[in-house]
Amino acid sequence: MIPLRPLSLGEILGATFTTLGRYWKPLLGVLLAAYGLAGAVILAMAGVAYLAFPESRDFPESAVVALVVLAVPAALAVLAATAMVQAACPVIVQQAVLGRATTFREIWWRAATRLRSVAGIVVVEGLIALIPTALFLLGFVVLLMSLVAPEDGPNVALSLTVSFVGTLLSVPLGIWLWVRFSLASAAAVIEFRAPVDALRRSTELVSGAWWRICGISALGFLIAGAASTMIEQAGSLLSPFAGMYDDWSSSGSDVGDAPSVVLGVLAVAITLIALLAARAIATVVPEITLNLLYVDQRLRRENLGPLLAEAAGAAPAAG
Repeated sequence: MIPLRPLSLGEILGATFTTLGRYWKPLLGVLLAAYGLAGAVILAMAGVAYLAFPESRDFPESAVVALVVLAVPAALAVLAATAMVQAACPVIVQQAVLGRATTFREIWWRAATRLRSVAGIVVVEGLIALIPTALFLLGFVVLLMSLVAPEDGPNVALSLTVSFVGTLLSVPLGIWLWVRFSLASAAAVIEFRAPVDALRRSTELVSGAWWRICGISALGFLIAGAASTMIEQAGSLLSPFAGMYDDWSSSGSDVGDAPSVVLGVLAVAITLIALLAARAIATVVPEITLNLLYVDQRLRRENLGPLLAEAAGAAPAAG
């Protein structure tokens, strides 16, 4: 399904959607299970926080502390779900390269065994994005404060300058670091590497091909974003029908009640399915593209084609 030789841009993008089309069922199962469990943890923590809030509200500080403490498990659940999905994509790409079928259970088990390593990489990627985001938010907060207290003009001007200059400088640095570490999840799962070792391995594979990997991965993100937006818009076209039940029932028509309920339920269901599909594409497509870039870099640098062909039980590809 995927040529066992260095891949062109068209082959990488084509293989991304071919892989998604072939393995969408187990991949969707992993995505639903991971984020479903994370959602259950978040709901449980929200319930505990609600019960922990003192009814008399004499001690609001304790409620704040409870919310902060309970937010930690919720954040860890989201981190684990993100890492699970990010770890599942290399498993699927590896099976696609070898031309093998796979199941939800196999993907889940293999991704779970590498969960801690991939979670560490996700944390590093989050920290890379946190610095420019924090600087931008700092500038925004300072700007709001300047509107409230204009007498602090000189200090505000200096803070705004530092904030926005820092943002402008940190964004290119963040992109540079992200591209260097973009193949780390694949290395952690496929090569069974620890987080630091996987980051080092990604840097080694990206070296000399930074612009190519940056451009192809950015194109993957753009295509995924455009596709997910189109699916969301298609689903939103049905949202007006979801309110037809209220309109028809308020008119007092007994005949129209049953059809309007069915139509409203179908519209809501299709809209939710469209949103889920859009989010799945926006999440999974860029990850599959990055994992194919990992395979491509190893094919280019390490002559991996004959070894993969032998593992797949096929003759080495020409070229």
